[in-house]
Amino acid sequence: MSFDPDEDQRELVALVRGVLDQRADSAATRRALDTDERFDVDLWRLLCEEIGIAGMAIPEEFGGAGFTLREAQLVLEEIGASLAPSPYLGSVAIAAQAILASGDAEASARLLPGIAEGSSSAALAWAAPTGASPLSGWACAPRTTTAGPSPG
Repeated sequence: MSFDPDEDQRELVALVRGVLDQRADSAATRRALDTDERFDVDLWRLLCEEIGIAGMAIPEEFGGAGFTLREAQLVLEEIGASLAPSPYLGSVAIAAQAILASGDAEASARLLPGIAEGSSSAALAWAAPTGASPLSGWACAPRTTTAGPSPG
């Protein structure tokens, strides 16, 4: 079994790398970290709308592109290499996959289309039905920012 990217995957990597090289230099990253969203909203929109990175590993039936986790991993690798702050890891690579793994078709149909198009972000958290964390004094609640739901 080879883990080397095939031709289509190499093209995807080159496309993502090219966008990140142009838009995610260290100055842009510092500016993004100083915003309320803590990521470059315009870069995220570009990556989602033009390349479709948010929907790659989400099945088509839930608004995704139906690629494999391998493509998602290659995109994650490029985002990590560029140090671009992004909701991709938490929202796409972790939370969306946890929703899919839950087997809850209703939750998948309700939550995944927004994640797949990049208009919604998600985070994985374990909490009691009351919203309380197993850690004393911690609780979680969703919040909305100007860019939409918060990535964390």
